[in-house]
Amino acid sequence: MFVAFELRQVTSPGLPATTEYVVLRDGKVFDASLPLWDQGVSWAMAAAELRWHAPTAARCDWQASLYRDAQRDIGYQLSQWGGPWALPDVRRGWVAVNAPTPRDWSALAGMLVPTGAGWIRGGVAPHPLLAGWVARAGGALGLPMWGAEAPGRCWVVGPAETAAAWASFPLKAVPAPLADHTRWRQFHWDRVGDVPGLARRLARSPYPAVEAPPLVVVERRWPDPLGVGLRSVWIELVQELSATLKAGRWVASGLRVVWEGEATPPVEWRRHWSVGVQDVTTLLLRILSLVPLQGVAPPIRVAIAANQLAAAPHPQMSWWESPAPRGSAAQSQALLTSMTREESLRERRLALWDPWRSAAR
Repeated sequence: MFVAFELRQVTSPGLPATTEYVVLRDGKVFDASLPLWDQGVSWAMAAAELRWHAPTAARCDWQASLYRDAQRDIGYQLSQWGGPWALPDVRRGWVAVNAPTPRDWSALAGMLVPTGAGWIRGGVAPHPLLAGWVARAGGALGLPMWGAEAPGRCWVVGPAETAAAWASFPLKAVPAPLADHTRWRQFHWDRVGDVPGLARRLARSPYPAVEAPPLVVVERRWPDPLGVGLRSVWIELVQELSATLKAGRWVASGLRVVWEGEATPPVEWRRHWSVGVQDVTTLLLRILSLVPLQGVAPPIRVAIAANQLAAAPHPQMSWWESPAPRGSAAQSQALLTSMTREESLRERRLALWDPWRSAAR
């Protein structure tokens, strides 16, 4: 059996020191303080709607470093159970427990609340997908409940309720190819029970019993705006990012760059590529193609986050690769050398608006 949970008001030292705050990610609610949930605030709510539900709440932009410690601590707590577990999001996860009891739920809830979050609810089911749905909709489904007096409530799916619970599962939450979702929409199907045989297929589907990829972020801060020398900063950041990815055996197919000026709000650029990489040269070229150096104020903070991580292919996969094009290694080294060589003050200033000015002459 699997015990899934959802958390609200996840603990983080970087959150505003107020009783009412909202954390926004990509213009939508990521988390909020407990009093605001009773006022209608919910996950993924657009920031524009907060004027009606939380007009006086302090707003905080989501940052990778904001919940890094919380995700590590919650993952450590889950690993103490000794079975498979997953934490795809700092706000939700699951752990496998053999024949769970109300005492097991009380122990799990007591570990995560109030040290890790301010509120918790859970669900117990034979599959982690179903357990997560039961944690969300167990009350509406009329399922038996644990923890009326515990830190949080947990709904339980028994053998008699499993089929009905699967049938109520929303199709938009099913991990399936885009073609399947398109076909379901064409038939106006909304629930798993509408699709013949889908409930049995989901019940037999494998589940990822691994921790979510880490949040890989590198950054630099300065007391005064950085007017020159930004190229050496890019080199240092990319080399640090590449070393971190290689140490964790990850490749990144997405990059997010945050540029913060002294008197201007932070600017963010992001892009996704079809192929994940970890080498310095490719990461550097992607950063240079992503960041426009015109029309932005000198930064006091620059951060690079690697998004959409995947496990790096085993080195054995490249043993029989075709040889690289002649001169490619020399060209990569020449690029790094040309960008790190000593330049005149005039060249460095001109480079602020012309990123390719230091190309080999």
